[in-house]
Amino acid sequence: MRKKLIKSKIEKILESLKLVEENLPKGFKTFQSLSLIRDGISKRVEFAIQNIVDICVILRMTSTSSWSLLKSFWRVKDEGFSVSSR
Repeated sequence: MRKKLIKSKIEKILESLKLVEENLPKGFKTFQSLSLIRDGISKRVEFAIQNIVDICVILRMTSTSSWSLLKSFWRVKDEGFSVSSR
């Protein structure tokens, strides 16, 4: 199950990075002026980073006690191991 979940997260990371690459403006000034596109790009990068963190958490979790500790510090969705910091 962990292998399938990690593979799914990697696919999401690659998809997000592809979208960012396809929509990234040529220069920084152009990027700054495109508020809606800039926000979308930022969200996609954030989503990719969050999936990387999720993979690290999945790999780190080895026992019920570490899962309980993780829940006490972060908000965790049990159904997908999706972790978001407070």
